[in-house]
Amino acid sequence: MAIGNNINGVYKYNVGGQTYQINPASQGGYMNAYSQYEADRTNQMNATTQHLEDTLNQNNATTNANYDSAARQAYVDYMRKQKALPSQLQSLGVNGGATESALLNLYNNYGSSHAANEQQRNAELATNQQNRDDALYETNQQYMSDLNEQKQTAINNQINEYDNEITRFSSSVAQYPTTEKGYKKYQKWIKNMKKSNDPLKDIKVALIRQQMATQFPDGAPKDSGSAQSGKSGGKKGGGSRKGGSKRSGSGSGSGSGNGGKVSAKKINSKVAKAMKKATKDSKKRTANKKNTVMKKGDRYTRISGNRLSGGKRKK
Repeated sequence: MAIGNNINGVYKYNVGGQTYQINPASQGGYMNAYSQYEADRTNQMNATTQHLEDTLNQNNATTNANYDSAARQAYVDYMRKQKALPSQLQSLGVNGGATESALLNLYNNYGSSHAANEQQRNAELATNQQNRDDALYETNQQYMSDLNEQKQTAINNQINEYDNEITRFSSSVAQYPTTEKGYKKYQKWIKNMKKSNDPLKDIKVALIRQQMATQFPDGAPKDSGSAQSGKSGGKKGGGSRKGGSKRSGSGSGSGSGNGGKVSAKKINSKVAKAMKKATKDSKKRTANKKNTVMKKGDRYTRISGNRLSGGKRKK
């Protein structure tokens, strides 16, 4: 007996040299349970993704707030120093070009401080983004791994169930006798199986046909002799269509069809039917003679019994 197997998630089964295959991922049972798991796991993944996105936004908001505060403080310091610098230089006796040079240096220092602050801000924002991307990647990898593992488990379980079902079916397929009635039951079984929603119906039909080929190597059998062989048996037994009792033809003869034996009871029944039909035909022919049309002179006269249609007796 062929054995079902799992090749790349596809169930294959060989019957009589022909291979049938089924994709368990397209069937119910364990795959329905997997579909529910996938839906639940996807909801978890979406929730985790949203959480990571919210965390990123919060971290970025904190980072911007910190560097915005630093930038404002640097600007306030710059403006305060710019306002106080001329008076300070004048008290020291410095004026003219030296004052302008000092103001320029103050402005350049502020610009450098501001640039450094923005550079640090961008670096921290990039770190926040990278942390979120890394976490999302790991989460997605775990999500895909869980789905693949659960799906393969579902497929393996489904294939094991197929194997068990085919094993059970194979052991019970030879359930009808090697008779004409048994042959017809097998045919009806195949017809009903084809109409079913059983995912294994093609394989089961092949197994039924294989069993039929074993039980009926010469095709459909006959449970009893044919009507012709019954008549032959009646003639051998001395039966006659005319006269005699209804049992004439029983004798010792027996008909056979396709090598099968016919009982005397069946032969007598067939002969009785033949005699009854012969009697009926004889009566019909007699009735037809009484209603024939005879030509007389230039007209036609119908004879009914012993009287002419004109009411005169036949001479």
